[in-house]
Amino acid sequence: MSGANLMVLLIGFFLLPVLVYHLGADGYGYLAYARLFSSIGLLVVFDLGFRMSITRSVANYYARGEFEKINTLLLSAAWFLAAVGLFFAALGWLLAQEIASALVSSDQDIDRMALAIKWTLATWPLELPGVDVYGALDGLQQFRKTKVLEILWYLAYTTLAIALVSLGYDYLIVATIALVLLLIKLALATKLLLKCLPRAILSRPCVPAANIIRRQMKLSKHIFLSQLSSGIYNQGEKLVVALLLPPAVMTSYEVLVKLPRMIKSNFSLGNQVVIPLASALNASNDFDRNQKLLDCGMQYNLAAVVPIAVTSAYLAYPFLYAWMGPDFTYLTPMLQVLLIFNILNPLSSFGWQIMIGMNRKVHHVSMIQWLNLAVTLAVWFVLIPRYGLWGVVAAFFCIVLTIPWSIKVPCRELGLPARRVVALLVRIVILSMIPVLLLEFIGIPDLGNTIFILASKCLVCAMAAWLLIYRWGLTKQARTLVLEHLIKLKKW
Repeated sequence: MSGANLMVLLIGFFLLPVLVYHLGADGYGYLAYARLFSSIGLLVVFDLGFRMSITRSVANYYARGEFEKINTLLLSAAWFLAAVGLFFAALGWLLAQEIASALVSSDQDIDRMALAIKWTLATWPLELPGVDVYGALDGLQQFRKTKVLEILWYLAYTTLAIALVSLGYDYLIVATIALVLLLIKLALATKLLLKCLPRAILSRPCVPAANIIRRQMKLSKHIFLSQLSSGIYNQGEKLVVALLLPPAVMTSYEVLVKLPRMIKSNFSLGNQVVIPLASALNASNDFDRNQKLLDCGMQYNLAAVVPIAVTSAYLAYPFLYAWMGPDFTYLTPMLQVLLIFNILNPLSSFGWQIMIGMNRKVHHVSMIQWLNLAVTLAVWFVLIPRYGLWGVVAAFFCIVLTIPWSIKVPCRELGLPARRVVALLVRIVILSMIPVLLLEFIGIPDLGNTIFILASKCLVCAMAAWLLIYRWGLTKQARTLVLEHLIKLKKW
């Protein structure tokens, strides 16, 4: 995990309890509703899969030196996404009052929520083309610079949000500030992209091309379907929770998914790294390195995620108590289930990301993802009204149904035995549990249960597990990967 990711993680964990304390459970739930339609909410899902497909295409063109195609692609996608954003914004403005009525109850709250929804949706004609910008930066492998932008946004939002709620302002003002900062972040990202592209290419005349959009849609539709059915990490279930459960439960939901989402996104190789790398290697017909990417990358992801997930699940109760207070400790068993689910997540996503980068077997995912989406939606709407957040947790296990396929297809395409991945998972889980069992049965002096002490316990157990895995759980090639910076993956 890089220092930038660690800083984002710490800022998020610091901000959540402060906002909940000042706004209350209902007030923070309203803030979550207002942010639901922004670029950090449902827009993550309803980008139509373009961010990943643009990342793949830009990396492919850049590796081949076809810079003029990048310009045509970005301009065409920007116009198309702006038109889509304008359509959704107009539709949202017409339905804002009805959406607000479904989310909140009192007339005053309905009017304020409708206003927040309208403000947020009004930015979609700008924010949806931003998918084009961020996807292109990922394809050009500008990870460090985009992460700096993310840190600056988090720092600015955290500072202003804490100041505003301390002065007594409510969720509407905080949501507005977040919206303004997101637009500033997009402007800076656009400026960064223009600096990264050759000036000679940008100066050439270019017009949007419909055939470019059609070609992107062939890949994007499969990615979009995967995002709809992927559950916890792409915000899909948040809208269902918002529609079916009260605002205080939305706050509990935000607390519940914070740690699992952070572990997944900060401790493993994400699609921003994997897709452009796989695409660049595929463009140069380097099959062997893509095979090594699947083999060593899968080992790395499991080795990075499993120890921290196992240790966090063991310390879930004292962590929730110290972090959010006794009112949220009832989430402990649900949090433990989601953390255990994190162990399986690298198996369900990593090989799929490589297949996207290589543009191979992508269309085969459609039938499985449609089935997965249908089952997930059924579970959400049947179980969430009856069992609350346990219904959300139950729906996540629909993703487990696709894991055998997610392992088998990439391994078959790249010539690796699937049983090796299963054996690797079992070995890493066993090695990760050894420090936790020692902590449980041998024990250490009671130093208290502050956040600092709990973080130290978690880190010590995870580091002990990482040492065991490094010694007995990984191949020599994967050990080399553990020692390398993620940005240097291409130097394999």
